Amino acid sequence: VDKLRKEGKKVGLARMRVYRPFPVEEIRKLAGMTNIIGICDRSYTFGHWGPMAQEIRGALYNHGDMPILKNYIMGLGGKDITPGILEKVFEKTLALKDDLDQEIEWIGVKGHGGW
Repeated sequence: VDKLRKEGKKVGLARMRVYRPFPVEEIRKLAGMTNIIGICDRSYTFGHWGPMAQEIRGALYNHGDMPILKNYIMGLGGKDITPGILEKVFEKTLALKDDLDQEIEWIGVKGHGGW
């Protein structure tokens, strides 16, 4: 984040420290500050989205203008998530502008076009 901000890019990072009770109000406040959110999930569950993305979508559902949400599923099986991977996630999210290319992107999973 610091590196990208020094390059003049408007980026931020919110790290979840508590999952239950889910910090709905904090998520809504942060969502009001942007029009695009990239969500990194380190696991996958039933349904279309990763678990963190499902919770964030639920917190923002029916609550004003919802930003574009893109779910990145990475680090499965204990794979490392390097600063380079995170920088690429930021770049890909910033490149979305107002048009979502795909809702979910798998990173580091063979057969899913992951990188």
